Amino acid sequence: MHQAQPHPYPAGTTWLFNAVRNNYPNTFELVLRWEAHDERLFRDHAPSDVDAPALWRQWADNVADYLHAEDPLRYRPGDVHITWTISTPSGIGIAEYAPYYELSPFQKTLPDPEDFLTHYTHPVHAETGERVNWLRLPVVDRRWNTGGQDSGYGFIQEAIGWKPGPLQPVMNVHQLAAAAGIRP
Repeated sequence: MHQAQPHPYPAGTTWLFNAVRNNYPNTFELVLRWEAHDERLFRDHAPSDVDAPALWRQWADNVADYLHAEDPLRYRPGDVHITWTISTPSGIGIAEYAPYYELSPFQKTLPDPEDFLTHYTHPVHAETGERVNWLRLPVVDRRWNTGGQDSGYGFIQEAIGWKPGPLQPVMNVHQLAAAAGIRP
């Protein structure tokens, strides 16, 4: 029998965890933030300067086939790696790589990649004591418009109306552009 997938934790859910270094207790709402490969190259643009679909096309032209060219047996044309961090909804206070996500080929070259659990104990629900299910943390919506620029990011979600599922390792720009009815 097919079971329904659990929903993301409700907004405002708080988690208790300690800093590994000094056992300092923390209580925060936690979310997942995503970033597609080389999005940062476009952070100097503003919504008043370029619309999201135009910026999507510029970005996609630069990254669409990079991973496939590097490792054609592992990546399809159009695959782009997604990096995940654990943060607070405001982005202030906590910002660590998410545990259990697939490192990019570039991150795998680091001597000892660190993540949230390198620096903090496993979070437990502030009321129930249940351990966090990382796949149920909400994925932050990112915007690219004059009312909500996301620090140079957000043009992908704004242009195609899509965001990844929790800890999804890659996105395929060709597939997503076709589904959204725009040029990759």
